[in-house]
Amino acid sequence: MHDIWQAETKADAEKAFELFIKMYEPKYPKAATCLQKDRDGMLHMMFKLGQCAEKKWRRLRGYDYLTKVITGVEFKNGPEVTEVDLVAA
Repeated sequence: MHDIWQAETKADAEKAFELFIKMYEPKYPKAATCLQKDRDGMLHMMFKLGQCAEKKWRRLRGYDYLTKVITGVEFKNGPEVTEVDLVAA
């Protein structure tokens, strides 16, 4: 479910939905059938729930920088340092 509402495009959400159904249909056939029957309504509801939740997530923007800091990427006064300064000897 997480991959569905976090998908960047509708096509990615559709793929995530198909994977979800494929994984859970054997164990929960009635629930999978219900979700497939109401697929468009369910995807719309998840999109709207994601939009509502996003209002509180705005404080967390920039979380991807944490990975860069942990891996040793250098930052100078905020922006990421991408070029190497060569000093003539």
